[in-house]
Amino acid sequence: MADNWLRERRIGAGLTQSELAERAGVSLRALRNAEVGGVRRSRSETTRRLLAVLGADEAVRIGVLGPLTLRAGDAAVELGAAKQRWLLGLLALQPNQVVRRAEIVELIWGDDPPATWANLVHTYVARLRKALGRQEIVTTGGGYRLEADEEQLDLLRFDAEVARGAAAEDPVAAERHYRAALAVWRGPVLAGEDRFRQHPVCRAVAGRRLAAVLTYADIALGLEKYDEAAEQLRTMTAEEPLHEGAHARLMLALAGAGQQVTALRLFDDMRRRLATELGIEPGAELREAQLRVLRRSVRSGPNRPAQLPGDVAGFTGRAEQLAELDRLLLDDGQAARIAVISGTAGVGKPRPGKPHTFTQLG
Repeated sequence: MADNWLRERRIGAGLTQSELAERAGVSLRALRNAEVGGVRRSRSETTRRLLAVLGADEAVRIGVLGPLTLRAGDAAVELGAAKQRWLLGLLALQPNQVVRRAEIVELIWGDDPPATWANLVHTYVARLRKALGRQEIVTTGGGYRLEADEEQLDLLRFDAEVARGAAAEDPVAAERHYRAALAVWRGPVLAGEDRFRQHPVCRAVAGRRLAAVLTYADIALGLEKYDEAAEQLRTMTAEEPLHEGAHARLMLALAGAGQQVTALRLFDDMRRRLATELGIEPGAELREAQLRVLRRSVRSGPNRPAQLPGDVAGFTGRAEQLAELDRLLLDDGQAARIAVISGTAGVGKPRPGKPHTFTQLG
């Protein structure tokens, strides 16, 4: 709990500590710890009960899987200066873990921090605590820790759904949890915050998303949910244009959805990109996907009619020639019969609809 925020809420409601604790069903000690910022892992349930009694249970949510956001209920919360946003982003990418002051200083100022950096960090933390309200930034000996759960932070919600998907006993349930995990993402990690573009923690979180997309695609392909797999893979291949595994799965998803030509074109595009940018040929995974798409194309190729065109209504004339052709066709002899028909173009040499075999000249 941020400083005396909970205490101010209680006093504003006209309640003593004992009255609030009794109504919320928590111990007086837990309430006192919450008011002075001493609640740790048990904070979430205790806080929910206290806020329910105080009528102040608007959820505060942080978003890092896309642009950095902070919302209280449906309202956006202003995050202030860039350095303050960077601090929140760094803490939220490592929730429930201590982020050392040295890491904070390096992100915000690089190799040239001001002499007053310690006071500035303290100021940023104080402002964030006020903005976060019910969520807690805990001061430790070596740094700070943002305490949150999956209801308050999209990264934790993503991780929780991935864990549920990995533990699911059947592919249908696994697909549902992985899809829910990926639905949390709104774009690249901390999109728009250039300071994080190459940050190791940011790249590690992006790697968890990539792994989840690949796992989801494998499950969805097995369930023949080709369109759903393709939707996730298109987003991922746009962000990872040289990732062969993602492109190989996208080829299979497109082919499964009946888009074999698009799948093969994707292989050609990827082959050119790999040759141009990396000087290499497609690896085994991409080549295997191409082969599977080609085999699918052969098996599912359209069945074209093999019969002659239908008869033409009102065909007249050529009675003598047609009678001769019929006589040759009905001859009891064993030798092959070959008839030669000649004439200028357009005089009606073919007779549609009749299964005669003959050689046509002219």
